[in-house]
Amino acid sequence: MRPLAALGTHAMPKKIKRLVEVIKEDGIRAAFIAVMTILLGEKDAVKKAKDKVLKHLVAINGYVIAYGPFKGMKLNGDVWWGKYSVNSKLLGVYEKNVLDKICAYSNAIDGPFVDIGAADGYYAIGVAYSGLNDCVYAYEIGEKGRDRLVQNAILNGCGDKVAVEEEANYERLSALIEKHGRALFLIDIEGAEYALLDRRTLTLLRRSCLIVELHPWKAEDGYNRERDLIARAEENFHVDYIGDAVLDPNQFGELHQFTDDERLLALSEGRDRHMRWMVLEPKAAA
Repeated sequence: MRPLAALGTHAMPKKIKRLVEVIKEDGIRAAFIAVMTILLGEKDAVKKAKDKVLKHLVAINGYVIAYGPFKGMKLNGDVWWGKYSVNSKLLGVYEKNVLDKICAYSNAIDGPFVDIGAADGYYAIGVAYSGLNDCVYAYEIGEKGRDRLVQNAILNGCGDKVAVEEEANYERLSALIEKHGRALFLIDIEGAEYALLDRRTLTLLRRSCLIVELHPWKAEDGYNRERDLIARAEENFHVDYIGDAVLDPNQFGELHQFTDDERLLALSEGRDRHMRWMVLEPKAAA
């Protein structure tokens, strides 16, 4: 382990300031992960712990999700997006609070599941594979992501249930709503949510349920734009929020052979701050 002095006197104030922010926002558990990252370095601490646990999980069950609503779904071992989250996905607890919302709304919404910013398809394919919804639209702007989506849908035997599309825009969403009436939307587009969800689009989707990951620090003037988005959303929706789930690595027998540090770091998703999702339920009657 490198001593604190090895980090450099110029680097320390910034790192300490960030650690204080983590403690205030996320508590001691997240602060522990932050300390380990600072002291050992992300590559040495987080990656080593994750790789060690991943090797063990794959030896037990391959790249197959072991628990939760997506149990039995196969992940692609060649990870394109979310390299820090493979362990939590294999154990069925990746973004658990979001997954719980999707399950609840899937039972209440009579339209398709729409994943905007679908990456390699964890949610889109998981929803189709698990039977939560037999009609899924996956929008992904990256060509590599779309290719991987198709591969992973075929891998899990649900290629006929998942329509892979390019960038979501008003015209494409309008056609979708015209066909289905309403839908359950999951939106994770790294700061572009403020442009996509303008008043016209929110009015179009007013009978749907939306779960929107918020990234104000990734958009220009993002915090002001987020306040504007919330105000627009409140015109047609009941607005609520969910945050990161608190994961307990001790619930998994597969992890009992690892140290406390390794178990905690293995389930870390590598986020640099606490995440928040905006949940929109329609005010209008179905």
